[in-house]
Amino acid sequence: LQDFDEEETMQFLRNVSCRTLIVWGSDDTWHEVGISEQFHIAIPGSELCLIRNCGHLVHEEKDKKFVEQVVQFFGVGARPKDEPASPVARAL
Repeated sequence: LQDFDEEETMQFLRNVSCRTLIVWGSDDTWHEVGISEQFHIAIPGSELCLIRNCGHLVHEEKDKKFVEQVVQFFGVGARPKDEPASPVARAL
């Protein structure tokens, strides 16, 4: 993480063109929740899911909720391109 370049990362995220789900723990102390919101804004059409009472390792700490959200994300189908993404898709 020493070589982390925030501007380079944000530019990379702005160029993501595939459907993207960002799952983040609301109590993440390694990367605070504000970063997830920045990522969500930077990635066009992304969806952000905040998992309450969860830290950095969402897939381990809240594995059932994580899997639920991933299944829902892929199971719902593609959102029409002209439909705007919400600032925060859902908080659990």
